[in-house]
Amino acid sequence: MTGQPEINDIAKETISILEYFNPEFLDKIPKHFFKDLQELAKDSKIVVNIDKNKKLENQSISEDSKDLIGLIYYSYIASDDEKAEIERAWDENELKFQNELKKKYNVDNLFENRNKSNYNFDENKNNIELIEYKENIFKKLINKIKKLVNKK
Repeated sequence: MTGQPEINDIAKETISILEYFNPEFLDKIPKHFFKDLQELAKDSKIVVNIDKNKKLENQSISEDSKDLIGLIYYSYIASDDEKAEIERAWDENELKFQNELKKKYNVDNLFENRNKSNYNFDENKNNIELIEYKENIFKKLINKIKKLVNKK
């Protein structure tokens, strides 16, 4: 898929993956939520091909669809122990992300590269040459006509 997927495409991919879930898992998902997904998926024009032999993370679906499936699992299917484990993983990922942002945008390092010159000036080439501007014959003729008109 290219670009940002639309909600209709995400819904269709999600429905296609959920078809392979165990029916007792699907019974835990509220029917109105499932119907809303199916309603959105009707307007999708994509064709979703699911390979049963591949894991979810290896399927050729958008990251948004994988995130939605994870959220559905967390919200409706996961046990309390699994929810705690998922929350811990989310917290660890958030902490890693925040640490990366701190390193990248650290105030102490923000202006570190400012002292290093990114410009390569050749000190020996301080000569500035003037370029002589020559008018072409048509320009000279037009200027003379303008002068004559302005004198009157």
